[in-house]
Amino acid sequence: MKVFRPGESQGRWKYMIVVGAAIVNFFNTGTAKSFGVLISDLTEDFGTGVSILGFGIGMCHGAAVGLAFFLRPLLKKTTCRVLTMIGGCLSGFGFCICSISGNAALFTSGIAVAGFGYSFMIISNVVIIKTYFPDSFPIAISFSLSAGAVGMMLIPVITEKLANIYGWRGSLLLIAAMNFHNVLAGALFRPLTSTRHKHSYSTKHDGTADSARERRTVENSNSFRSDEKTTYRGQYSPVNAPEQGCSENKETQSGANSCLDSKKRMTVIQNCEQSLGVSERNDEISEEDRLIPKGQSRRKPDDFKSGSVEEESKATTVDGGCMRSLIELFDLRLLYDFPALNPIMIAVLLSGATTTGWVAFLLPNALEKGYNMDKAILLASVGGLWNFIGRFCIGYMLGKRTTARTMFVICNLICGVAFCLDYVTTTFWGLSILSALNGSTIGALTVLISLMIEEIVDESRFTSGVALAFLFLGLGEIVGGLFAGWLYDISHTYVIAFIALGVLNVLGALLTAIVTFLPCSLFRTRHLDDKE
Repeated sequence: MKVFRPGESQGRWKYMIVVGAAIVNFFNTGTAKSFGVLISDLTEDFGTGVSILGFGIGMCHGAAVGLAFFLRPLLKKTTCRVLTMIGGCLSGFGFCICSISGNAALFTSGIAVAGFGYSFMIISNVVIIKTYFPDSFPIAISFSLSAGAVGMMLIPVITEKLANIYGWRGSLLLIAAMNFHNVLAGALFRPLTSTRHKHSYSTKHDGTADSARERRTVENSNSFRSDEKTTYRGQYSPVNAPEQGCSENKETQSGANSCLDSKKRMTVIQNCEQSLGVSERNDEISEEDRLIPKGQSRRKPDDFKSGSVEEESKATTVDGGCMRSLIELFDLRLLYDFPALNPIMIAVLLSGATTTGWVAFLLPNALEKGYNMDKAILLASVGGLWNFIGRFCIGYMLGKRTTARTMFVICNLICGVAFCLDYVTTTFWGLSILSALNGSTIGALTVLISLMIEEIVDESRFTSGVALAFLFLGLGEIVGGLFAGWLYDISHTYVIAFIALGVLNVLGALLTAIVTFLPCSLFRTRHLDDKE
């Protein structure tokens, strides 16, 4: 199998990378959307509230996105292909657990396992596309993520048909079989560089060099010790008389001049002087120890320090080292080097909450307004179609005059208004228009998150920035399903939940607008200022 290296043409295989990422996004997003079809059957069989199941549905995709942050260090040890194939196995196994669950707790656990499998694939998809398409990343990522919108349209319809034939358990088992196809999609992620060959070569080369260096070090140390021993006996031995020392010093120095250069001779003399100082100090300590009464030990000046203070300083050093290691491992210094990320991460969290609320409760909202399941699925298909359009077109809409942050503000405002208008909309055409607005803007926001990170951080730290954004996005998706379900449980209507989701979108737009349009020294990139 051919392995491409940096600077070598990738040929047409880079388009297979996009195909593999599209397949993963198709099953990932489509499966999360399909739970809206089964939510009524699940609440009836489990005898639980919508909030608990909403939390579980949020775990399906939210936990996957959030855990991607903690899996970022694995990209330094392995490839995107391996991570995606492992994630495909875990996701299929998780939905198998869901199909045999008898209560809400086991069902949520199965979704968590599936979400953990998705976390291996989500960050790998973005990183592999950024690697193969460094110059046309917005277009490539838009195309790959748009397949998730196609999954949102097709998989819920397939799930509804399967549930009518096999029940919700049989349909989930078949969804698990679909998700096992992610293993084949991950096999398409051919790495640009062979990590295995690179590591084996570097290890072999470094090992040979290290062994050679070690042999030279041992030989030099042995010759150094012999020279040191000779010089010590001739020059500094306290047993010899001063007159004898002077005569022997000349002979030893003449012999040393013939075998040692001036620099090495000075090093030998300094080491011998240090050895002599230590021996004289030990003699003085032994004389002082004779004056100490028997049964008591002589205390060093450092021993007068309080033991608690010393232990506290050691604990502080250990804690500081652990914290520093965590910061370096996950590159948390990004929030300091790029202060603009702080409000944007909160906006990303709010965007994740609204995404899960819309995906999970679009179908139940249509059913609550008096439409049957066929009309509700048609409404979801409209939203999925416009979600595809939003994901696919946003990469082409960005240019020199339009930034990802500006479009993020506009999409959040449109999405928030559409959520609030659900309160006064009852006709099917009106709900179709609102579903189209929500779907297109939410699809665009999904792509804009990665594009905003690319605009703000350096290219070398893009993976760390995307992983951090996925952490906040995953937390928002988990909280969003629980929050919207809780509002329904206390109000017994989805209208209040949709209005609350709209308010979250407006808050996210305001936070992003502050960073984008208001000039403030607090949001300047600090590491660039330090270089200047």
